[in-house]
Amino acid sequence: MIVLQVEGLTRLQEELRATVERVRAATTEAAEAAGEAVLPFVENHMHGPLPPKLEGSPPARRTGNLIGALTSEPLGPFGRRIFPDGDKAAYARRVERGFTGVDSIGRRYNQPPYPYLAPGWEDARPVIGRVFRDAWAGALTG
Repeated sequence: MIVLQVEGLTRLQEELRATVERVRAATTEAAEAAGEAVLPFVENHMHGPLPPKLEGSPPARRTGNLIGALTSEPLGPFGRRIFPDGDKAAYARRVERGFTGVDSIGRRYNQPPYPYLAPGWEDARPVIGRVFRDAWAGALTG
């Protein structure tokens, strides 16, 4: 018969629990920081130069409503949501994703998408990765 005696198991469990809590807290902070880091990238994309206005080209920036309509708010314990506030710019989703069909007052559309949020997110991906990597590295090294 083999008998193993393990010492320090309770301490190991306590250290693991503490590490989990540090990672959880770091994740929450990183999600908040990453969400805030994305906003300038989206705004920079939206402020970029406009190409010449051709038939079927994206709508020109006239009022700045889409830029002014960006909202950032916490999303659960581990995230941040950045979105165009529909109350400020009801057409924002149509511009980002396009729209084919009839609207609520009977007008027909075949509008292609002209994304402005998605390219900003793509531009911010390296920054988001660094934010989380640094936060988790700090949490894991205690």
